[in-house]
Amino acid sequence: SYVLHAQYYEGDSWLLVSRKNGTKVSISDLPVVSPDKRRFVTGSYDMDADYNPNEVAVWAIGKDGSIKQEWKTEPKDWGPTFLLWLSPTKFQVRCEIPHWDQDKPRPQATARTFERMDGKWQQGGGAEKWK
Repeated sequence: SYVLHAQYYEGDSWLLVSRKNGTKVSISDLPVVSPDKRRFVTGSYDMDADYNPNEVAVWAIGKDGSIKQEWKTEPKDWGPTFLLWLSPTKFQVRCEIPHWDQDKPRPQATARTFERMDGKWQQGGGAEKWK
């Protein structure tokens, strides 16, 4: 696919265009492709301004070039700042916690691991230490 980026005065958007069939899909940020190249994950952090979504989404890539969203979460208490595939069906997300009170120390980033099991995506365990 081709990845197109549009920058606005505030906020931005991303568009994938399939090289095989021309299908266009809007995504929230740059895609991070899985090791087997059958999926990609996107993570967009926006806990303050609401110009962009605050979400993590997994997308499936079909043999015909089609792109379909498989799963999405919209966390309210953290935002994704880094995505890392651990296997073709497992990825980790670095989770930033908003820091609005400058008189207090910045909270340490944590991580969450998500895995596809029994045909659906789910979080494995709770918050972890970011590696």
